[in-house]
Amino acid sequence: MALVHDFANWSSGVLVVQLWTMPADNTDATGTWIAVEQDRSTSKRSSLFGFRSGVLAYNNGASWVNSTTPYNLGEWYKLTVTGVLNYDTRKWDFYVNDVLFASNLGFYHTAHTAANNIRFYKGTNNVGMAVDDLEIIPEPSSVLALLTRMLGVVGWLRRSA
Repeated sequence: MALVHDFANWSSGVLVVQLWTMPADNTDATGTWIAVEQDRSTSKRSSLFGFRSGVLAYNNGASWVNSTTPYNLGEWYKLTVTGVLNYDTRKWDFYVNDVLFASNLGFYHTAHTAANNIRFYKGTNNVGMAVDDLEIIPEPSSVLALLTRMLGVVGWLRRSA
């Protein structure tokens, strides 16, 4: 079973997904993990990351990578995925506690063309994880590019009048 949180559709530029999470189990081989998805579809995911068998883990676009970095039960971790929704490069980076953990990772599914939900899996042991301060943020440069384009149109309209 999983919890799903929907958000506004995002299909261009970069979106940052950031959250604080505390794992509750370190024995589950399938782990507790998070997926950024499109249309609540398990066949349209850009990124998978979380906790598996006592270590931090992520999917690199081809398979799960169980790192050598252990995590502590009852400890909060700040997980940040940036570039996860960069549809220009179709790559993403994974940060743990503001430190780059893995970079230039490919999308999990090539069919993933937009994002509008994040799914939290509690693992086969059904223990789960605590989640707090979930933020889904358009990257400032993407917003700036949009505003620049909008202001450029306004300037063109003003000059044309």
